[in-house]
Amino acid sequence: MSGAQKLDYSNTKLDADQFIEIFKTKMSPGTYSVISFRNTGMTDQVAEELACVFTRGEWEIELLDLSCNSMFHAGITSLSRCCKVPSRCSIVQLQLSNNHMGDQGAESLAMAIKENRCLKSIQLVQNAITDTGAEVLAEALTFNNKITDFAIAGNLITDVGGIILANMLGGLGINPYGEPWEEPEPEEDEAAKKAGAKVAKKEKKTEEELVKEAEEAKAKTEALEAATRKQRVALKKNVTIVYMDIEDNQIDIKGLDALSKGTLGHSELLTLKIGGNSGSTTSVTTSRAKERAMATNAVEEAIKHNNNLRVGIVKTAFLLGFHPRVGFRSTIRSVLLSPDAVSLFPAKQGEAKSEESKEASESSKSTTSKYSFDITVFDHVWEYLGPV
Repeated sequence: MSGAQKLDYSNTKLDADQFIEIFKTKMSPGTYSVISFRNTGMTDQVAEELACVFTRGEWEIELLDLSCNSMFHAGITSLSRCCKVPSRCSIVQLQLSNNHMGDQGAESLAMAIKENRCLKSIQLVQNAITDTGAEVLAEALTFNNKITDFAIAGNLITDVGGIILANMLGGLGINPYGEPWEEPEPEEDEAAKKAGAKVAKKEKKTEEELVKEAEEAKAKTEALEAATRKQRVALKKNVTIVYMDIEDNQIDIKGLDALSKGTLGHSELLTLKIGGNSGSTTSVTTSRAKERAMATNAVEEAIKHNNNLRVGIVKTAFLLGFHPRVGFRSTIRSVLLSPDAVSLFPAKQGEAKSEESKEASESSKSTTSKYSFDITVFDHVWEYLGPV
């Protein structure tokens, strides 16, 4: 940004009065390459004051960095108003990592993301966001056609949130709670309605019973409408994200499985970082140029850490493309049975060889023939993944 101003107070601890003084004397509407109050001790009250500053005049900001502060949902809500339309503040990159946003803050921000047409990058690392927050953010991203970078690493997202994010990427329409979507009941014909009315009249229900029935019917209708809306959202997809970081959450095999499918339905995504989920530290990218080498690394990592084997296998299949699975299964299986597996995962003293290990030993003609990895674990996991 040629001729842009820069205001950087990063790592400078400020009190409320100092913030106000800066807002009054150092900040005026205009074009900025950077406005940074990173790790300055900004609170909700100060964030609200900053949001008011941004309502005065026209602002064009390439990077607004408010990470590593003490903002909770109230402060995030105030700042989110700056990102809504109409707004006189244009922000391209927004960094809010290492605050205390929570799901309430995520909901406020999601409402702004739906409308915003300037943001291209948003960082929400370590903000105590759960599956609830991930759901509203994912929905917002299906409306936004500008954001290319999205980071939500280090939060509290589980398989449910993983599936929700997968739906956002690929429009898969999967119910994240593992149940079929509830279908509306067929409407009764006139004859059935009359018959029901006759029965109700015959039973002579009390007013209290009728009120209770009406409330139950209303609750059921509302639940069905909510489920139908969620299903519609699950079928929508984002079309602009190039980079997404969901490392260091709590996503396990079901979430990773869904993400592997979701990425295949997204034409723009180049990098998806999923390391650190379920105890694994392997970082994964969907960049096609690096797939094969990283696939081998993921398999070796799985062999070294048997307790993470299931996730390792999914990640490896994910790297290889995952669809169709035929062929990829044999590739991974052959690595697990290769001579390398013998050195990576040696047998315990006195442990008997399996038939598979004998075959691997004979085919490789290796002098070291015993290893404790059980190939049936791999077969079981693959069957668990089910058909394509």
